[in-house]
Amino acid sequence: MIQAVIFDLDDTLVDSRESIVLYYTNLLNYLGMPVPPVQDEDAWRMILTWPERDTLRTLHQRDGAGDFDALWQRVLAFKAGQDFALSARGVSLKPHAREVLTWTSDRALLALATSRGASTGAVLEHLDIHGYFQLVYTAVNSLRLKPDPWVVQEVARQFALDPDHIALVGDSEPDIGCANAAGALSVAVGHGWRGGAQQPALAVDSLAELPAALLPLLP
Repeated sequence: MIQAVIFDLDDTLVDSRESIVLYYTNLLNYLGMPVPPVQDEDAWRMILTWPERDTLRTLHQRDGAGDFDALWQRVLAFKAGQDFALSARGVSLKPHAREVLTWTSDRALLALATSRGASTGAVLEHLDIHGYFQLVYTAVNSLRLKPDPWVVQEVARQFALDPDHIALVGDSEPDIGCANAAGALSVAVGHGWRGGAQQPALAVDSLAELPAALLPLLP
């Protein structure tokens, strides 16, 4: 039986595409790096789903390798000047997200695992969903990010559960890969994961379908 559920944040529980695109556009302009054209689907899929450091390293290498550590220090300087409370206002809950969180929290322990960094707290506060999660893992407090299985293993340790009693709900291939590598139940929402090498154990088209999919697996 599933006793804990880990939720991804961006494009799973919240619609943040517009704010992420704006953030990266401003950041890349600040760094003097080209902003990928909208036709570059691979670049934008990476921007929207990969951890920030990995994304920037890949874009940096594509545009001509140099001293990435020096570039990253400039990234940190840019981030230090950001008002994350303002940027969080551009993020909204996906349809049915609050109802699904309420329903799931009545039946299982909840954790959040996101590659979003210091802005996570502002987003959770703005949307008033921080109280649903007993554990929150971000790019700031995670040793390794998805698709590495670390976060599932850490949640299992904190909740004193075996990984096969945990489900990870996400929208992207890194989410599915993380769950599969850890031996947890991988649950995909939407279609962003399709076409990748990783296949989920369960797939639903929207959050509205998630309770029915999970109900037979919950206590």
